[in-house]
Amino acid sequence: MEECKLMTILVYPRIKLEISSHSQLVDTIEYRKLISSLFYFTIFKLDISYAVNLMERFMHKPYVEDLNVAKTILRYIMGIKNLDLNFTKFPSFIHSGFSKFDYGGDRDDKKFTSYVFNIGSSVISWYSNK
Repeated sequence: MEECKLMTILVYPRIKLEISSHSQLVDTIEYRKLISSLFYFTIFKLDISYAVNLMERFMHKPYVEDLNVAKTILRYIMGIKNLDLNFTKFPSFIHSGFSKFDYGGDRDDKKFTSYVFNIGSSVISWYSNK
């Protein structure tokens, strides 16, 4: 993988993966080792979590297409290995959260809930459901 073609996009938007395919099966043990290693790597690179979880669905019966997508994730990691996300200490670091459980004024089914969490002025998590 040292001389691989580097990727700047993680998973192609139009890729279609299916559990049952018409291509050749690959070695299940090697595929599981690769995906397990990628799971470990998600601790350091959170942006690959979705793609790795998607590839985990095919661990019981991997096909050549699944292995190629897993290799694409490896090429992406090689392409971004010099990029870092740095967190610096701010003197006025404010973490806040708000929730609303008045059911949105709906007294009939009382199913409306929402919350939002902020770090500084940036929203990091929100949820709204009826």
